[in-house]
Amino acid sequence: MVDLDLVTQADASAKPRRQPKRKRARHQTRSVDLGSIRWPSDAEINTRDWVIVDCSNVIHWINNELNIKPLLDVLERLKHHGCTAGVIFDASVGHVLNGTYKHNATFSELLGLLLDRIMVVPAGTVADQYILKAERDFRAKIVTNDRYRDWADGFLEVNERGRLITGWHCDGVLFTSLGPHPKRLQCCA
Repeated sequence: MVDLDLVTQADASAKPRRQPKRKRARHQTRSVDLGSIRWPSDAEINTRDWVIVDCSNVIHWINNELNIKPLLDVLERLKHHGCTAGVIFDASVGHVLNGTYKHNATFSELLGLLLDRIMVVPAGTVADQYILKAERDFRAKIVTNDRYRDWADGFLEVNERGRLITGWHCDGVLFTSLGPHPKRLQCCA
C-alpha cells in the first residue's frame, strides 16, 4: 500500500513545471476587441473636425526614410486648418526611432498633444485596424499614403473621395491633399 501523505509531501516540494511559451508565427497577430476602446461622447465627436494620423506612414514621407519632421509638420498644418488630430502609432515605432519602447505619454510630450489624442497600439497588433475603427467612430479623415486595400471590404468609408488625406515632403516643405492641391514639384516626381 502507498502512503498518501508521503506522495502529497513529495508533490508539494517538487518545483512546478513551467509551461513553454507558445510562439506565434511572424505573420500572426493578436486579436483585439476594438469595441473595448472608449472614445469621446457623440456630442464632442460632432462638434470637432477630426483627423486621424497614420503616424507609421507619415514618418516615412521624407525619402522613404524614418523622420519625425513630416509628422510635426502635418500636426501643425491640421491645427492651422482647425482640425483636431488624433495620432496612432504601431507598437514598434519607439524601437525604430531610438531603440526603446515608447508609450503614449512620451509621444504626448514629443508632439505637444494631449494624452487622450495619442495611441500606441499593443504589440503584435496591426495599427490599421485601430486607425480605421477610429476613422469610423469619429467620422474622421485619415492622413496617410496607405490605401488600406486589405481592409476596404470591412471599412467601406476608405473608398469615399476625400476621406484619405495624402501628402509628401519635398525640399523641407510639406504638401498635402488637405485643401487646394498644390502643384507637385519637379524634385518629387
